[in-house]
Amino acid sequence: VWTMGAVLRQAGDDADRAPRDVDAARRRARIVRHTIHEQATSVLDEFMRASGPRPMVDGSGAGQRIADVQLYLRQHHGRRELAELGTDVGPTGREGSQDAPGRSS
Repeated sequence: VWTMGAVLRQAGDDADRAPRDVDAARRRARIVRHTIHEQATSVLDEFMRASGPRPMVDGSGAGQRIADVQLYLRQHHGRRELAELGTDVGPTGREGSQDAPGRSS
């Protein structure tokens, strides 16, 4: 959970520093969505392993909240966004890079 908060804070700080940089905002949004999705999925999985089926059936409302979170997480377009992020970064792992290390255009 700490990671999610740190990622969101950093993204906010970055957006404040360059509010008109649309390309950076799109790249940042992809990174943030992917990170939050992976972390939220991990937290939900750990909760379900630790608690077993009880929260799903005990009438506390947790079952509905879990179902809502799962539905939300399934709406993530992770593979497509990772492919787009890979295009943003390029083959060298540096933003906007078109050439492999050591090669010139």
